[in-house]
Amino acid sequence: MASDVDAVWEIIHKCSEWLAKELKLDHWLKYYTREMVEKKFENQHVYVAKKGKTIVGTVTLDENPVEYYTEDDMKNFKKRNAKAVYITALAVDPDHQGGGVASQLLKASEQAAMGMEAKYIRFDCRADY
Repeated sequence: MASDVDAVWEIIHKCSEWLAKELKLDHWLKYYTREMVEKKFENQHVYVAKKGKTIVGTVTLDENPVEYYTEDDMKNFKKRNAKAVYITALAVDPDHQGGGVASQLLKASEQAAMGMEAKYIRFDCRADY
């Protein structure tokens, strides 16, 4: 598991650096430490996409809202008390972007959410940074 944690953190970190450099969005750099990624492995459902034996993408599913959601954030959800799965930390290694890896991870997330009997899938992305 430790090597998976390292591989996932490295992918998220590469994407975080790109977001900070190209779009001036540094929230991932601050939030997604290696320790945070390790906690995701311990407490949530972390999925990876592989090319051969190499991890090239990741997504995390959680049955609980992200801890930084406020009550106002939750008001934006339709039927906010219905069973939902929250998709976070979708990232694809920059060397493998554009090849459908993220699409495959999202399709797998949808299947996993159905297996968890979720009524909603909520994708964590923010516009107010």
